[in-house]
Amino acid sequence: MNDEQRDVVLKLLSLFKIEGKTADQVVTEGQLQIFFELIFRPHKRLHIMTSTQFGKSFIVALASIIISCIQKEVVAVIAPTNEKAKIIMRYFIEHLGDNPLFFSQLEKDTKLERLRMEESKERIILRNGGGIYVISVQAGNSKKGIEAAMGSGAKIVIGDEMGLVPDAIEATVFRMIAGRGEDAFYCKIGNPFYRNHFLKSFRDDKYHKVFIDYKQGLKEGRYTEDFIAEARNKPYFDVLYECTFPKADAIDASGYSVLIGEDYLHSRMRDIVPMVGSLRWGIDVAGEGSNYSVVVERGRSGAKILYKENNPDTMNFVGVIVQMFKDAKNKPTRIYVDKVGIGKPVFDRLREFRELADLIVGVSAGDVAQDNAMFFNCRAEMAWRVKEWLGIGELEGKDWLDLLDIKYKIQSDRKIKIKSKDEMMKDGIVSPDIFDGLALTFYHKEEQLYEDMSQWLPKETKKRQNPAR
Repeated sequence: MNDEQRDVVLKLLSLFKIEGKTADQVVTEGQLQIFFELIFRPHKRLHIMTSTQFGKSFIVALASIIISCIQKEVVAVIAPTNEKAKIIMRYFIEHLGDNPLFFSQLEKDTKLERLRMEESKERIILRNGGGIYVISVQAGNSKKGIEAAMGSGAKIVIGDEMGLVPDAIEATVFRMIAGRGEDAFYCKIGNPFYRNHFLKSFRDDKYHKVFIDYKQGLKEGRYTEDFIAEARNKPYFDVLYECTFPKADAIDASGYSVLIGEDYLHSRMRDIVPMVGSLRWGIDVAGEGSNYSVVVERGRSGAKILYKENNPDTMNFVGVIVQMFKDAKNKPTRIYVDKVGIGKPVFDRLREFRELADLIVGVSAGDVAQDNAMFFNCRAEMAWRVKEWLGIGELEGKDWLDLLDIKYKIQSDRKIKIKSKDEMMKDGIVSPDIFDGLALTFYHKEEQLYEDMSQWLPKETKKRQNPAR
C-alpha cells in the first residue's frame, strides 16, 4: 500500500462511525491492511490469517459496504454457519446507516430500521446495482453446504472462517467465480484449524498472504500481555493466537487430533502418587464383552486406579463399590457414576445405601456442557479438564494408556467435540474405560484448580508444577 492508496483508504474509513469516532481513528494497522486488500483488490487470490478477535468480520462488513455502495459491485460473503453469516450481515446493516452516501442507495421502499429488525436477512441489492448476499454453507453438513453454494455466483467472493469449511464445500465455493473474468476476486479468511484447502492456499504462490499473529496484536493494542498469558492455558492457543497449522501427524482422516500425547502421558505417570485434598471417585460400568468396570480415585494432584475388572454383573459391582467405600481410610467426598445405559442400575442401586446417598452424582456425558459456547457436550468438557489437570496432576501406575485413544476436533461452530465411542469402535478401539473413570471426576468445575498449590503440594512434586505441555 503506497501513500496515495493509504490516504484513500483512510478517507473511506472516515465515512464510518465507531463509538463516537470515525473509523480511521480507531482501526489498527492490521485492519487497515485487510481493508486495503479488499477494497483495491491488487491480488485476485487472497489468503488472510489473523489471530482471533482481530475484527475480521467487522472489516469484511465495512469493505463490503464500500464495494457495494461506491464501487457498485455485488459481493458474496461465505460463512461456515448461520450465526457467522448473521454477524457479518448485522455489521453491514448497522454501518450502512453511518453515512447518507451509503443508505441513500437503498431501494425507495426499503427502510434502514426495518433492515435492522430482519435477523434472517441474507441479501441486499442496492439501487446502483451493487449489493451483498451472505451464504451459510453449513460446514457440518457437506450435502447442504454444497447445495447452498451451487447456483450462486459473484465476481467478488469473500469467505470468512474458511479454515472450518471442508474441502468438498470449498471447491463449490471457488466455483462461484467461474466465468466472471480476469477481475474475479476470491479471498479466504480464517484460522488454521485443519490441514485442508486452507493450508494448501497458504502454501500456494498464487495467493497473496496477510499474516497477523498475537505478537502484532500486542503491538497494536488488541491484547494485553496478561490476556495472552491467560490464553496460553486455553484450547487452541497455537491455532487462534500463534496462527500455526497442526502438525501433519496430529490429525486423523476424520479431522480429529490426539488429546494427550504419548510422551506427555508417560511423563505424568509415577510409581506412587500422594493423594491430597478432597477425593473423588469416578465409576465406569462395563457390560458384556472386553470392557472393564473401573473405579478411579482422584485427589487434587494425583489419581490412581482402585479397581479394574471385567465384571458384567452390575449388582456384583455395586457390592464391590460399597465394600471399597467401607474399607477406605480416606473416603471420597463425591462419587460420580455414569447414569446412562448399563450404568443406570448401578447409579440407582448405590443411591439406596444410606452412607452413599448424599455422595452419588449421576453423570450423562451427552448432556449440555457447563461452558456450552466452547464444548459440544459434557463429555468434551470433562475430557478437556483432564487435559488441563495433567499440567499439575500425576497418575499412579502404568495402566493409563487408553488416554492416548481420546481424540478431539473443533466443529464449524468452534465447539470442541470428542470422538464418539461409535467412531472409535470403527477404528478398532474398544471403550476407554480408565479414561472414562478419570473424566467422570471432572464433572464439576474446580474454580481453584490452578491456584498456587505450594502450601500443600508434597516437596517432591513442587518442582514439577508447570511442566512443558
